[in-house]
Amino acid sequence: MFIFILLTNKPLTEAWENFTKEFTKLTEESIPKSRRGVKVKRKPLWINGIALTKVKNKQQFFRRYLETVEGKDYDAFAKARNQAKWACRRAVRDFERNIAKEAKINPKVV
Repeated sequence: MFIFILLTNKPLTEAWENFTKEFTKLTEESIPKSRRGVKVKRKPLWINGIALTKVKNKQQFFRRYLETVEGKDYDAFAKARNQAKWACRRAVRDFERNIAKEAKINPKVV
């Protein structure tokens, strides 16, 4: 009904301007705005700084290998891959040992 009052007895351009103003005002009021948040990558609880740097180093070497596709770059990637694997295994092992030690002292924490 309100829009009909805006459009009656007016030239077309003025009626269109009134309609668009009212339409944008109503949409701003009634349509909720949501913010796009930055997704935070959650890293595993067991990972430590050493393992994280080894994994990032492995990813860097892999990107370099994909760009060049040379044997020496693959060898560097393979070495970084193996170091990252062992660093992750060590980090998991240390994390599990720490949990077991804490469970003996305070079982409710675990």
